[in-house]
Amino acid sequence: PGAPDADRLVAWVAERGRPAAERPDGTLRFGGGGSDDGADGEGADFDPSGARVLVLPLRVRDRTVGALRLVHAAALPLDAARRRFLQALSYYAALGAERVRLLAEAEHAAALREADRLKDALLASVSHDLRTPLTTIKALAHELRAAGGDERAATIEEEADRLNRFVADLLDLSRLAGGALAVAPEVAAAEDLVGAALQRASGALAGRAVDVSLDPAEPLLLGRFDFVHSLRVLVNLLENASKYSPPGAPVLLAARRAGDALEFEVSDRGPGVPDAEREAVFQPFYRPAGSPADAGGAGLGLSIARRLAEAQGGRLTYAPRPGGGSRFVLAVPAVDLAELDPPAPERTSAPAGESL
Repeated sequence: PGAPDADRLVAWVAERGRPAAERPDGTLRFGGGGSDDGADGEGADFDPSGARVLVLPLRVRDRTVGALRLVHAAALPLDAARRRFLQALSYYAALGAERVRLLAEAEHAAALREADRLKDALLASVSHDLRTPLTTIKALAHELRAAGGDERAATIEEEADRLNRFVADLLDLSRLAGGALAVAPEVAAAEDLVGAALQRASGALAGRAVDVSLDPAEPLLLGRFDFVHSLRVLVNLLENASKYSPPGAPVLLAARRAGDALEFEVSDRGPGVPDAEREAVFQPFYRPAGSPADAGGAGLGLSIARRLAEAQGGRLTYAPRPGGGSRFVLAVPAVDLAELDPPAPERTSAPAGESL
């Protein structure tokens, strides 16, 4: 109720993107769609002539970026020339406000990039410096254990191994973020990668059944990928599937051709991932809601796995499994057998009168 003060009127125009005028008698007129509270019902025919205060929205590309407020002691004299000048003034003021906004966003983005770079450098430095004392701790614990000393030396050695893996993950994460991790994609068979992953993950699987499925439509599934890095991705997926699956539930490991991609799928019957967290699971240090603080990992596995996949021209995605559970799919470029066949030698014709 009542006429808004100057600040409220400017805020109203900036929010609604509609002009407003205040007459010398204090009544308000609004443009761009009719009257509002306090208007006189002439909003559809907005005419700022005779206004003491005029507030115009500053618009760039159909978006309001601010408001321009003009005040006159009595009434604004707005003939045709002044209206054109006012239109040009509001246009360039809008461009200036938009430029300031974009510059602030660019500076903020640059600051975030620099902070991220410093974070990666700090992680790499700290992780590298931790390796030497960890090696010493593990060696001493191993000597105590071998000499028949305190049985707790075995626990010290196991925890040193665990911390060493965490340090290695931090180093790999910083290398991946900085594009410094070496990647060497080569043509390899899906069957070889599947076999190596099952062997490497056998300890973490602890006897859990793994149902392996290879595409029967393809006699030999080939792809172009870094074998070592892809092996690490699959092992991580198998270990996660075993960790979150209920007792007795088998894990599915499948390989198939899907268009131009060779896909490796690891599926489980675990609790799955909430819709709101489907991308968050690939962020560093992610932990599922409600998980204990010490869940056997730092939350780096899937983040590293996705970056390893992308570094070699592939991708790692998540989807819910029908019937409950999770499906993680590693996709890498597929290779056809025909691409591996050597080209037939060209046949050259001999000049007339000569023989080859």
